[in-house]
Amino acid sequence: MHFHLFPPPPLHLMPFLLTAVLAFAAGLFLTRLGVPRVLAEFGGKLGRCWAFRRRSCDRFEGRSSGGLSNSAFNDYRRATLLKLEDEAAEFRTFLDGLKRAADAAEFDAFLKSRRDSSPQAS
Repeated sequence: MHFHLFPPPPLHLMPFLLTAVLAFAAGLFLTRLGVPRVLAEFGGKLGRCWAFRRRSCDRFEGRSSGGLSNSAFNDYRRATLLKLEDEAAEFRTFLDGLKRAADAAEFDAFLKSRRDSSPQAS
């Protein structure tokens, strides 16, 4: 008599289960590559417009169809957002440099410990 912790799934559910397992594995793999972060940033920009009706989206993006828009404020806002995006890109570059430096220091410490622990050939 065989003991099964979980009974085998019905055969008509196997394609769905295999698809779910493959999607989960692909998600894990892509997460290691940093792809979901990029998709989340892209989806966030699109989601702002998808969440509103077209008229609301136009107003959100500063393309108001009514006569109530303030072009000076829209220009200031656009310039400020561009400046913030540039600063965010510089900060990401700085963080990448810090991560590279920390990784290099950790690797150098590893190599030093390997050299110190290896027997000296005489």
